[in-house]
Amino acid sequence: RCPAAIRERGGGVVGAHRALIGALSRVRNALESQGVPTRPLDPDELLRASISAAELTAVAGSPAKVTLQERWSGVTAAGIGHASYAITGWPKGKVSSSLNALTSVRALSATLAMSISPASDEGKIGLRGVVRLSARNPRELDAADQRLHGLSERLGVDLTPLRGLQVSAFAATLPIGGTA
Repeated sequence: RCPAAIRERGGGVVGAHRALIGALSRVRNALESQGVPTRPLDPDELLRASISAAELTAVAGSPAKVTLQERWSGVTAAGIGHASYAITGWPKGKVSSSLNALTSVRALSATLAMSISPASDEGKIGLRGVVRLSARNPRELDAADQRLHGLSERLGVDLTPLRGLQVSAFAATLPIGGTA
């Protein structure tokens, strides 16, 4: 359904952006028809959303210095460990339910970020995804990692650890944007 929507709107990245705007408009209309107001976030709200997504609410406003430490397989910010994985293989069909399932992994949080970009084939788009697990300690992060890998195997989603790219991946999963 999505490739047709992109083609109908001119194809390529422009068509993908138009299809995305249309999809967001439909989501907004559906939410508002149920009495749920929607609007873009202002800068302060975006900052609060980013702090929450980074699991930094416990230290927000604190005079304590927050450090970000990258290791080969993860990053730690304010004592919370994060490990990120690129989605490198997509299942056939049912992509949305597979993506929803990836965020159901038991952890402090499981975050999914998606981006579209031009593909090498004319008129096509690339879809990229990053999954980030967050946990209070290394043991919890290891357990969440095992659950994520078991789930991804059952779903047919290929995940590649972003070893050495954990800070970039962490940034890519925040609502302020970034790439991994």
